[in-house]
Amino acid sequence: MILVTTSHRPSQRTRSFTKDLSSVFPNSVRVTRGKKTIDDLVTEAYRSRVSFILVVGEKRGNPSLLNIYRVDSAVLPPRAVEMAVILLKGVRLSREIPDSQRVYNPRTIGVDYDGCSTDECFELADVLLTITSKASAAQPDVKILLEDRECIHMEFHSSTGHRVGPVIRVSRVVLYK
Repeated sequence: MILVTTSHRPSQRTRSFTKDLSSVFPNSVRVTRGKKTIDDLVTEAYRSRVSFILVVGEKRGNPSLLNIYRVDSAVLPPRAVEMAVILLKGVRLSREIPDSQRVYNPRTIGVDYDGCSTDECFELADVLLTITSKASAAQPDVKILLEDRECIHMEFHSSTGHRVGPVIRVSRVVLYK
């Protein structure tokens, strides 16, 4: 489904953020980036039968953007096609949230965009629905809640309603055709 990795030489906070993200996305693969190029990540994603790559970028030691690539396996060798860039305003890691719980091995995920009122929030919902389409369900193990506030607020909740994973504030969504 999704390969989650960081930019080169990530901070501890960014590594923790990728760990949080990979724990809430079903069937995700977390990869230590090291010196791997995007082409190396595409090869690894192709071998793992993963359709999307999510690269967490950082600024001043904090996660600042999510680059989402689609793995185009119709051509050989497979290549990465840039799908979207999600610019982050801020994140709260699951360890920083007092009532947050851990979710283990989720199999399904859903996106709840009832709190959306702007086009940008709906675009983010479309991106999330696209990358999670293989694991979506009516009664998911993990639900992504999107809400428009001063920026787009994204939370992850378990099927019991408890908060799991990070809380992400999104400032902008840039889509590529």
